[in-house]
Amino acid sequence: MYNDDMRDFIAQNIDQNYQVLTANDGEQGVQIASAEIPDLIISDIMMPKLNGYQVTKQLRSQTTTDHIPIILLTAKDDQISRMKGWHEKADEYLTKPFDVDELNVRVRNLLDIRDILKKRYAENVLKIDQQVDSSGANNNNHPQDDFLNSLNQILLNCYTDSQLKIPEIASKMAMSERQLFRKTKGVIDMTPTEYLRKYRLESELTRT
Repeated sequence: MYNDDMRDFIAQNIDQNYQVLTANDGEQGVQIASAEIPDLIISDIMMPKLNGYQVTKQLRSQTTTDHIPIILLTAKDDQISRMKGWHEKADEYLTKPFDVDELNVRVRNLLDIRDILKKRYAENVLKIDQQVDSSGANNNNHPQDDFLNSLNQILLNCYTDSQLKIPEIASKMAMSERQLFRKTKGVIDMTPTEYLRKYRLESELTRT
């Protein structure tokens, strides 16, 4: 976030139950988000190197970060600015100056919604690959389905290997081990190890 005072104000006043990471500009913010895969991002729109719209667009284009809820902050309160934020798939749009209590409520609501989605995905995660047609195209519009389908396809080809390790799965997914861990926790609230165990169990049950 470009404004030091605003960044420090938010970091100090956000719910103390959260661990807060900060960035000095949009480019650094994307780098940190890509490496750490946070549960939620609060971004100013006016920033050097990459503005808030560009940050949102870039994070939405990456498999590792496309699931993260994003709140955009701006001093503008016009429809054009808001529409641009929605177009880049921001989750919330908060106009400065804002009330700290309101910000905390919106953060909590977005995290609660994410928890609901995690539970739904966890219940149906092994069915995702059934939505792929004969051409290999995914018949849904949610990017997390693509991620889970790719993960399922990788496990389908190697889950019977007793020597299979999580770093190998991460490599096949073109992610670091940490990125895979944070991504699976963020989408289905399971570690890669837990999901591999679940996949093997469900696959054995299906075979019998």
